[in-house]
Formats: sequence, structure tokens, C-alpha cells
Amino acid sequence: IALVGAGGKTTLLFALAEEARSGGKKAIVTTSTHIRRPDHFFITDDDIEGLSAALADQGIAVVGSGDPGRKLCSAPETFMAQAAGLADVVFIEADGSRMLPVKAPAAHEPVLRGDEQLVIAVAGMSALGRPIAEVCHRPERVTAILGKEPSDTLVPADIAVLLSHPEGGRKLVPARFAAVLNQVDTGQQLHAAELYAALLE
Repeated sequence: IALVGAGGKTTLLFALAEEARSGGKKAIVTTSTHIRRPDHFFITDDDIEGLSAALADQGIAVVGSGDPGRKLCSAPETFMAQAAGLADVVFIEADGSRMLPVKAPAAHEPVLRGDEQLVIAVAGMSALGRPIAEVCHRPERVTAILGKEPSDTLVPADIAVLLSHPEGGRKLVPARFAAVLNQVDTGQQLHAAELYAALLE
């Protein structure tokens, strides 16, 4: 399962892994780009025995490369293939967003493997009613898709288009597709998310 887009992918990634664990499944969390280094899980890019033990003990483990104190990047493909065989589900963060709530992908994004069974596009409701230039990663791509100016504010229809557009959230998707409307913290954002969901359907 790969997560793309913006607006809380890493938080959602670990929430999904926790949900899988609560259902009795072993979950690996990894990235094909970069991901924030978690504090409480076993992390490896070369220790298959340690990974197996961590999955048996904790139910969740992280596969990635990188020096302590820095973000993790993708692990070697050969190790990732071995690691995936130990888990019931693998969650992959496959896109970057510079901590912004909305994005449109550049030419080299997202970084999908091609064997995903589900791709989830994420957008943050904190972008509601705010200017594209202020809340969007790669605003030039967002304005190109929407036909808007950087100073224009985002409305529900814009988010629906960005999530479902073949050059937006659905770019390169080889599998089943879903959208998550994240960062719903107020009644106004909940109402907007309901509008987005109806538009996406």
C-alpha cells in the first residue's frame, strides 16, 4: 500500500500500521523517497533476523537507510524484497510534500514500485480557503492542473480535482485507488471534507 500526496502522510502511514497490528497482522513501514525517522520502532536496512524478531515482538518495524538524526531513505531493493516476505502488509510513503497540506507531483513523482495493490492519495483540510502559493508544494503544478493563479484560494472542488487528476493524486497509479482527507480538526473542515468526498465520488 503506497501513500502519495500531502497533509499528514507519515502520521497516516503509522496509523494504518497500528490498525493492521491491532488486527493481528505484521506490518512494515518504509519509503521509496524519504521519511521522518520514528522513535519507537526497530529500524534496519540489512538485519533480516532482527527485523523478523521485531515483527514478532512489536508487530511493526521500519525498513530504511540513513544515519541517526537524519531522515530515512529507501532500503536496498534486494533487502526490501526479503523484508516484504516477513510481513502481512507493507506501507510505503512514496511522495514528499515539505510538510505542506496539498501538492501536485513533479515529473519524477510519485516514486511507485509498480506492484502496489492500493495507492492512497492524501490531502490536508488545513489548506481550506488559503492561497495556493502558501499551502501547496509545487504550486506551479497545482496552478497548471487547476487553471488558477498562485494567489487564488483552494475550494472543495480544487481538492477533489487534485486528488483524482491523472497528473495529480492518480498519477502513475497501477492499482486500486483511494483518497484520504486528513487534518479534519474543526466543524468547518469536516463540512468541507464531506463536500470533497461527494465530489470525489
